[in-house]
Amino acid sequence: MWIGKGKVWRASTHARSQVIYIPADVVKDGSYPFKLGDDVIVRLDATQQRLIISKKE
Repeated sequence: MWIGKGKVWRASTHARSQVIYIPADVVKDGSYPFKLGDDVIVRLDATQQRLIISKKE
């Protein structure tokens, strides 16, 4: 498992959406499950304050 420091920022000055940066060391790991263009499901676990991202089936 790779752990890296990411960052959250606003997609543009007028957007309400946000972008999450995933460090290259995490992306380059062979177990990283995503490819560019993959559709994903984003879940918010508010009780544990975490974001869960999984591939869309």
